[in-house]
Amino acid sequence: MTKRRRFSDKFKVTVALEALRGDKTAQEIAAKRKVHQTQVTTWRRQAPDGLTDVFSDNARRAEDDEAEVKELHAKNGKLPFTRPNHVWFGDITYILVRRGVLFLVAIMDWATRKALSGPLSNTLDTSFVSRPCKRLSQNTGSPRL
Repeated sequence: MTKRRRFSDKFKVTVALEALRGDKTAQEIAAKRKVHQTQVTTWRRQAPDGLTDVFSDNARRAEDDEAEVKELHAKNGKLPFTRPNHVWFGDITYILVRRGVLFLVAIMDWATRKALSGPLSNTLDTSFVSRPCKRLSQNTGSPRL
């Protein structure tokens, strides 16, 4: 079985622009670029739809969002979570037992690394995760983040 080929966005744009120019047929472009001619016509049809996004405000907003995400990623791991009950984190895992599987939800405090809650269940549903969080919020107050 052959592996499915993936093409970069830049390659698709190049082929689509070449097809939109009209200098060559789809078959000639396909032979030159080593793709199927239906792929060339599909990319040619999709190109005008994508051009509206280039000139819209959504593209600028997406660039701003990407910059904000990069800034937050740069801060990741450098934020001072030193106080208890400032940030909680959790994880769900499973434990194999003789008659099936048990699920464990571990909710921990970031600063102290102490386990705050760790219930076990044989079913994995939303209440299994939300119930310990609600109980912790009632007993110790919600975390600040």
